[in-house]
Amino acid sequence: MIDDMINGGIFGMIRSGKTTLARKIAWHFWTSKNQFALVLDPKGEWWPQNCTVFRDMTEMGVGEFWKAVWEKTDCVVIADEAALTIQRDRELVPVFTMLNGRRHRFVVVGHSGTDLLPAMRQQITHLFLFRQSIEAADLWRREFADEQITQATMLAQYEYLFAARFKGSRKFYLTK
Repeated sequence: MIDDMINGGIFGMIRSGKTTLARKIAWHFWTSKNQFALVLDPKGEWWPQNCTVFRDMTEMGVGEFWKAVWEKTDCVVIADEAALTIQRDRELVPVFTMLNGRRHRFVVVGHSGTDLLPAMRQQITHLFLFRQSIEAADLWRREFADEQITQATMLAQYEYLFAARFKGSRKFYLTK
């Protein structure tokens, strides 16, 4: 389902399960492909043992995270809290367009697709969408050209839609 993921996006309302799913993705790639994870998480939550977590959101701390990302290869790179870690920063567009050249998988976690610039959203290959507002779901419906994505407005806590470009979407339930 996600083994061909290049850029993943996990979006949803608070306490919907976004970070839990990101942890599961990091663990999946560790157990199936032996890939370590580099995580930028300003909240400083718990992450699996295969993750190197960067919590410092000062310019220097964030710089250290991106330096590690560009120096390493074949990792899962996770930017949690996109409104803080990505901030629609044009200088981060290459993260979405060029990390696959370093054989990284990139996962961005946030509340809404509006946390990203259009050029960033266009690079998302796999979307994990928890409950969304009508406007937020419509943004992803248009981006993925998938009418079923509007169902994200009716999801219960821990339910999410999974959509891959050109493959349509399906509903899943997150287990802890």
